[in-house]
Amino acid sequence: MNIFEEMSSNFLVEVKEPPASQEDISRLQNFSSITIPKDYEEMSKIATELEINVKSEMYIRT
Repeated sequence: MNIFEEMSSNFLVEVKEPPASQEDISRLQNFSSITIPKDYEEMSKIATELEINVKSEMYIRT
């Protein structure tokens, strides 16, 4: 099961782009001054450029 399958029914992924490559993730890790959260890495390996609808009231864009 992946992180999107475990999301609450309050959230709906409406738009997503293809996943990041391992090279993309490595570049981000090397560039960032903070540790990239594991959840973010996991999401990036499944999809990028996400638009998540929250209870039909707002969107989260990554």
